[in-house]
Amino acid sequence: MASSFSVLFQTLVILSVFSLSAYGCDYKLVHPASAIPVGNEVPVITTAAGCMVEVVFETGELIVLPDVDMLTMEIRPPGAQVRLESMNQWVFDEQPTADGVSVNFRAVFAWKPALADAKFYDGLRMDLASCTDPIVFSIQVVKCRYCINERDSLHSIAADFNTHWTQIWSSNIDILTSPDTLRTGDEIALGNVYHTQFGDTWKYLSVRFGTSIESLQRLNPEMRYAAIIPGGLSMCVMPETCPERRPAVPGISW
Repeated sequence: MASSFSVLFQTLVILSVFSLSAYGCDYKLVHPASAIPVGNEVPVITTAAGCMVEVVFETGELIVLPDVDMLTMEIRPPGAQVRLESMNQWVFDEQPTADGVSVNFRAVFAWKPALADAKFYDGLRMDLASCTDPIVFSIQVVKCRYCINERDSLHSIAADFNTHWTQIWSSNIDILTSPDTLRTGDEIALGNVYHTQFGDTWKYLSVRFGTSIESLQRLNPEMRYAAIIPGGLSMCVMPETCPERRPAVPGISW
């Protein structure tokens, strides 16, 4: 009987420690520094297609128990990954005892959005097993912008969108003082953002902006299967300013 009482007492102590940890969680956004909020506001991280974004929160001391998945994210953008990084000497390969191990963590959300992911992701949440309150943040993937990757050049980007490299350079004179100054991680504009009107069609917009339907759909992959274009949407447009390069349209001369 005494032995059973001892086991029960130890179990209650362990659960008590775990419960206290659950109500004592403290999160702090440490990266990106530009998104660190004032007060208790939800952090908003702004990024663009092609950018590798990492959102890093430091946690207070947590109790790690065996066979528990410490970090989960049930709803996440396509391709996004989450991971925990220990800030202590404790190594994940070491199995925690039944009493748990007290560890400080970094909770990391990593994602490289594509063009089709351009929108506002409100109230994303990561859940820690030993915490009652989730880590909450939002991400804004800006329309019509792109992050330079390691092997990109103005020529390769232009070829991908069937345009001339000078077209992209002229849209980024403020940040690309020379076409040879492209650096990995630079964020550039692919074109202009057009707000669709009632009655717009793929054909009408391609003629109006001197581009092809294929180019419009390549820049706006989330809309490519829309037979009817609703009004009030934000559309990325790369208008062709060189008349000689504009697609021929019967009855229209550039």
